Amino acid sequence: MKLGLISGVVTVAALLGVGGWALSQEGVPSCSEITIAAAPDIAPSLQRIAAGYGERLQESCAEVTVEAVEPEKVARDLAESGTTTPSTLPDVWIPDSSLWLTQARSTPHGALITPDKGASVATSAVVLAMAEPRARPLGWPNLQVTWAQAVQRFRVALPDPTRNAVGLAALIAAQPTAASSPQDHTAYLALLRGLAPRTSPRVTDLVNQVTRTAGRSSEAVAFPVSEQTVWRHNSSNGTASRLAAIYPSDGTPSLDYPYLVLGRGENRAAEEFRRYLITTDARRSLLRDGFRGPDGVPGPQLSRDKGVDPTLPKPVLTPADAAGFALRAWRTATTEQR
Repeated sequence: MKLGLISGVVTVAALLGVGGWALSQEGVPSCSEITIAAAPDIAPSLQRIAAGYGERLQESCAEVTVEAVEPEKVARDLAESGTTTPSTLPDVWIPDSSLWLTQARSTPHGALITPDKGASVATSAVVLAMAEPRARPLGWPNLQVTWAQAVQRFRVALPDPTRNAVGLAALIAAQPTAASSPQDHTAYLALLRGLAPRTSPRVTDLVNQVTRTAGRSSEAVAFPVSEQTVWRHNSSNGTASRLAAIYPSDGTPSLDYPYLVLGRGENRAAEEFRRYLITTDARRSLLRDGFRGPDGVPGPQLSRDKGVDPTLPKPVLTPADAAGFALRAWRTATTEQR
């Protein structure tokens, strides 16, 4: 199966078995083909893992293609799949968050071909990032703030929560609980109204903006981002443009990177590759790239000298409709400003 709008592709043909390639009736090698649409932040890691997949195979041939595709696009394609040619959809989808499943399953056909959950292949905490030169005078790395306090104390910018899982996760973390008073709900809407004018389509835009202006502005600008993004940025940039990861004291949501086998039938090749992703070698590869394991435990690469805290963060407990509540409140707040 093939996908459009590909930002990166790796195809791996792997031989399984001692006796040679399985032959089709035409006498040419016959392989199982798997197309995986992965979130761009984890796609490079999965491409490297797929490249070593062939060394582990024993009895069959599999061709694995990993493509970097924005989760928003795949979720939209799945929701519209009743009118979409099946060949345009992947066999496996690995978005950055299970939050995308609500959109993908929002139509009858989308719900038919999209599972309601998937096994996590990695995790990454959603943190508030700030230019390190601005964060240190505020007390970082020992800075203690809640999500709501951060919006009051800093100029918080937001990746569009309708297009970015980290933006939506931040709204969920800041929302009032079911036991909150009407005043708390009113305050939440006011918080969203304040964030609406400072919304960006992409996380990368905020990273570039904040690091580019860090030395010229005294304003403390913060924005939600994955911990792995902070680690990756600091691993490849100098001290002057480093980011600091702030872990709000009332809890930190996480991206869970679910492995979702699409379609109604069994896909043995997709299931075999999923099992390969939980092997020690595959897990170590993801940890080396700044991700945490599905249990939240990091590798040694996720260290304080990279601007992050390897300590297991306090989780955010979210009710079943937390994403729906946050998006409805966001639509209310943004509609009022038009």
